[in-house]
Amino acid sequence: MIRKALEGLEGVEKAKISFSKKRGEVLFDPEKVSEKNIVNKVNEVGFRARVVEE
Repeated sequence: MIRKALEGLEGVEKAKISFSKKRGEVLFDPEKVSEKNIVNKVNEVGFRARVVEE
């Protein structure tokens, strides 16, 4: 559900979600989509998200 929603955003190339780890990784083009747009999309489908820098 989350992966499909994120991969539907223009600029998102790949989304990898692990519910067991409560984490996700998103490969995206920052010229086409922002981190804020990605977080908002996750929230829209009923989950909480925040950006974690590694």
